[in-house]
Amino acid sequence: MKAAFDFDNTLYNLQTPLDVCVDELIEEPIDKDQFYLLTRKYNEELFPLQQAGKITYDEIMRRRLRLAMEDLHVDVSRIDLDQFIRRYKEAQDHIQISDLYRTYFMTTTDEIAILTNGDNTRQREKLAAAGLTELIPADHIFTSTQLGYAKPDPRVFLKMLELLGDKAENWYYIGDNYDIDMVGAKSAGLHTIHLNRHRQNEGPCSDHTVYTEAECIDLLKKLA
Repeated sequence: MKAAFDFDNTLYNLQTPLDVCVDELIEEPIDKDQFYLLTRKYNEELFPLQQAGKITYDEIMRRRLRLAMEDLHVDVSRIDLDQFIRRYKEAQDHIQISDLYRTYFMTTTDEIAILTNGDNTRQREKLAAAGLTELIPADHIFTSTQLGYAKPDPRVFLKMLELLGDKAENWYYIGDNYDIDMVGAKSAGLHTIHLNRHRQNEGPCSDHTVYTEAECIDLLKKLA
């Protein structure tokens, strides 16, 4: 069994650090679930600019926060977006993977890799904060800026496989986003497991769909 994981929202709940900032820095009532989904929507729209080096991580954060707040009729003029971004980074620097994942990674005989979209430096900082760099070999951790392509482009999966010296049919890819993770991995020939944590879009590019980390790990053990 060989399994490559997405990172954000697959190996931890990406909404958790955002909720911390909302609780501390936004005084007016806000639907935190909807706010999270809107920030993800705008992140996906803006990320290609970051991948191309045309916009910084902080600028993406600033734009997606502003747009999501405006959609929810939050008075953005009362929010210090720079403070929000600093607090968000601090919260992300304290993310932890679950005991379920930690036990699985420590005990499995499966070959494990990570392939994540995002700035190489920032993603590796977060991976280290989560303790994953102690559990996954360095030569099995890949980022989109490192490889030169970003999901859902199938070339990023094929580049990962080239560096691993393996074939697509030998690997499963586990991710939370159907359009980015499942469509991309399937188009590159990998098997796919959709960890649909927030019960968003699903479709035929997922070989398996699970909704919790426990279900994901149980499935991986059955497939091994």
